[in-house]
Amino acid sequence: MLPGVVVVLIGIANGGFFPRSWGWSAIALAALAGAATLLRDRIVLYPLEGVTLAAVSALAGWTAFSIIWSSSPTDSLLEAERTLVYVAGLAACVFVIERRDVSVLLGGILTAATSLCVYGLVTRLYPEGPIVADPFEGTLLIEPLGYANALGLLAALAAVLALSFAAHAARPLARAGVAASVPLFVAVLVFTESRGSWLALAAGVAVAVVLDTRRGRLLAATVALAVPAVVVVWLASRATTLTSGEATVAMATGQGHRFAVALALLAVASAVGALAAGRLAPGRSGRWPLLVGGVLLAAAVVLVAYRVATTPGLAGNRPAYWRVAWHEVEANPVLGSGAGTFALSWLHEQPAAEGVRDAHSLYLETLAELGPVGLLLLVAILAPPLGAAVVAREHSLVPGAAAAYSAYVVHAGLDWDWEMPAVTLAGLFCAAAVLAAARPAGGGRRLAPAARLALVAAAAAVAGLAFAGLVDNGLLTL
Repeated sequence: MLPGVVVVLIGIANGGFFPRSWGWSAIALAALAGAATLLRDRIVLYPLEGVTLAAVSALAGWTAFSIIWSSSPTDSLLEAERTLVYVAGLAACVFVIERRDVSVLLGGILTAATSLCVYGLVTRLYPEGPIVADPFEGTLLIEPLGYANALGLLAALAAVLALSFAAHAARPLARAGVAASVPLFVAVLVFTESRGSWLALAAGVAVAVVLDTRRGRLLAATVALAVPAVVVVWLASRATTLTSGEATVAMATGQGHRFAVALALLAVASAVGALAAGRLAPGRSGRWPLLVGGVLLAAAVVLVAYRVATTPGLAGNRPAYWRVAWHEVEANPVLGSGAGTFALSWLHEQPAAEGVRDAHSLYLETLAELGPVGLLLLVAILAPPLGAAVVAREHSLVPGAAAAYSAYVVHAGLDWDWEMPAVTLAGLFCAAAVLAAARPAGGGRRLAPAARLALVAAAAAVAGLAFAGLVDNGLLTL
């Protein structure tokens, strides 16, 4: 359950955006990985996990190495410190999680996401004062992560996981309890107004339908939960007092309380619907679920395409960000401009009168700042879990975990999720669950004592570097 605790603690610290949360997170996760490597009787490293762990470690090293040619070495070093959190997080999962622990790991992530989303909703539905417009986010729901799109992505990721649990959890009470959380996630999606998160949610559901070998259960649960979800969207879109900075506290409180009661009733309806769906749906999919799923997916694609085609400025200023990032690629095609330097390139060109730190696309920004080597390392991190999902799709929760991870992968192409460790760790932990489920019986290479000591030393090095980062950033005094 520790990964879930880490996601919560980083989430309430502005999503982990600032350096003060990186060091302690990396130290805790590296300590867990090192202790497991040293103390467990049997440690086996499987190929896909080894590739992923080696790739994220290499990316951290390449990011740090970019200070040599970077136009802003300080920012490059900060980027490397943040990446250490992801190295430690994946290492902790690889060396601690067994195949039988997949459901516990995913449950921890879902619990963490639920806690953060509930906190955010409570601040909106039970306001202590007038809604104060944020200078950057306006009146969008941003608490506790501090960024609406990041909170929306976390809600989308959690909604996909909850759908999988609602369809496949072994105990009826567990299915009902998880299903009751879906209206909460939908409400968060509405109040954040995160269009990219809706797209990520659609992509996640599509991946789940494609991978799930028990599509009948999944589609039945989807239909059962869709009706309350639509009602939540309708009610939230009409609750204009909860999104207005001009409403009085009394007006916002009154509407917030009414919306909370409606949300509770819809949560009960979702729970009942999930129980009914579990009784009616077949255990394994036949042809009709695949046909229905294909029709639903086709309809979703058409609706999304129509929305994109008919909404001017749907991507906001992202095309301008992407053009500046591509100019960086053209100017530095081999090594990139150095990690964390996009903000300088933006200031140099300044195509719009706003301050921007990131290119709003993990893949394009990585290519611009770290060159083709950096992009290849990033692909080597993100691709293995997707392949493992195909191998392990018979595991009842793997399609949901892969779908949640896919939601992150899609959204990362549209925003700066990599700079928000709370959501990135949630996505990577879902990937780690998929990798653990794909482990072959009796496969993998058992680590020799010397290899164990080497990994313990590596974990200690990560913790030491994270500690040095805390000192260097003035967050810890020796």
